[in-house]
Amino acid sequence: MKNILNFKKMVVVVFIATIVSGLFFNMRTAYAAEYVLYGKKMTGGIGNYGNNPRYYWMSSYFNTSAKKKPVTDAMYMWNYSNGTGAWTPLMFYNSAQQYGCILDIHKVSGRPGIGAETTWFTWKGQSVVPERNNWDWCKIEVTNLYQAANSTKQKGTMVHEIGHVLGLAHNDTFPNGGTVMRWMYADTMSKGPTLNDFKGINRLYK
Repeated sequence: MKNILNFKKMVVVVFIATIVSGLFFNMRTAYAAEYVLYGKKMTGGIGNYGNNPRYYWMSSYFNTSAKKKPVTDAMYMWNYSNGTGAWTPLMFYNSAQQYGCILDIHKVSGRPGIGAETTWFTWKGQSVVPERNNWDWCKIEVTNLYQAANSTKQKGTMVHEIGHVLGLAHNDTFPNGGTVMRWMYADTMSKGPTLNDFKGINRLYK
């Protein structure tokens, strides 16, 4: 099961979004529209306030500081609550070794109109639907569209995709920056997760 973030509004994507939302509406949970959760979560937690940190790995595509920075900046915003005052158990560190990481980030080719995708897996490598099953690890794949974007848009994309990794679903309640989980890309995503997003994380993991 993959979750798609587009940079451009496309009729076919809107059509697909309508179908997907119809299929999973009853399985997702919204809390006063502040956040929308898939309903399931990552096994083993998300860092236990730094006492049991989780790790993420970037493929060889991210071989320069310029390519790494949008990812590390996005994760920093999630780790340290982005100035919102929220207190979450989240703590992810970057690792140079893929083994033992619960988030892999890769660059792929093709997939026109798609900036990035998140897929959820069990330890056996089976992909899961996050509305139905907990997951053990995730993969974020960025595309040529991501590669062509500026660093600000790349950071916003990673902020959004990390939200999916953690268990947040799309939320179009706030048109002006109340969440980083809107279906279509918005420039406000680069400002990092909001208090509403962190409330969703705490609902899942506290």
